[in-house]
Order: sequence, then C-alpha cells, then structure tokens
Amino acid sequence: MIKKLPSFNHNLSRQLLSGFAVSLIVVGVASLSIAYTSLRRDLEVQIAERAKGITQGLEFSSEGLIEAQELLLLERIVQNYATLPAVIEVSVVDPNGVLVAHSNAFATSQPNVPYADLHPTLAAHLERVSQSGMETNIRTVLAGKPV
Repeated sequence: MIKKLPSFNHNLSRQLLSGFAVSLIVVGVASLSIAYTSLRRDLEVQIAERAKGITQGLEFSSEGLIEAQELLLLERIVQNYATLPAVIEVSVVDPNGVLVAHSNAFATSQPNVPYADLHPTLAAHLERVSQSGMETNIRTVLAGKPV
C-alpha cells in the first residue's frame, strides 16, 4: 500500500531547496565581486608600476641631454617613448612648467609653451610639484583615457 506524503513535507523540502539555491547564488555573486575587486586592484598596481618604470627610463635617458641642452635628441627620445603601447603622452617640463619636449611635436615647436596650457586641469598639481620638488602620482584623463 502506498501512502501519500503530507503536503507539509513537500513544501518544506521545496523551501529548503529554494533557500539553498538562493544561498549558492549569493555566495557566487559575493565571490565574483571579491575576485573582481582584487583583480582590478592588482591590475591598477601593475599599471602604476609599469608607468613608473617607463617614467624612470625616460628620466635616466634624458637627464644628461637636458643638462647638455641636446633638445633635438631629447625630442627624438620622447617620440620613441611615445610609441610604447601603454603610453598616451610623454612630456618633459622644466621647473618653471614650460615644455622642453613633448610627444606631440607641434606642442614644442612653439617656444615657451607652458604645460598647463595643454592640460589646465593639471596646473595646480604642476605648481605643487614645482615648489616641493617631490614626485607625485595623479589620476586624470588624457585623450579621453584614464591615466
């Protein structure tokens, strides 16, 4: 003889399965969110380190050229660095904020062009760096791309 199970057991098992499914979804979404946040942070650190490495390379290769006033050769080095895939712009700016070399040759073809004229949003940062002489990192947007 087959007995019919009470509907209470059927509803309870359905509720338990639904609760378990919802828990799995919540845990999955939380895990993905944590993994995404961690991956994004790691990528930002890698990008910052790469940018710093490129900047230091340019600094080391251009320091003597600036002292020797070899501006044509400096311009060539700036143009070469600008061809790197992750580079949007390369600028060498003197302590007074005037462009010495720039990846856009037109920008430096005119004498005594202040860098702040090209990027007014960076003017306050340039002034602060010029006064302090300290290296700084700034997040901004150039050519429509976050840098």
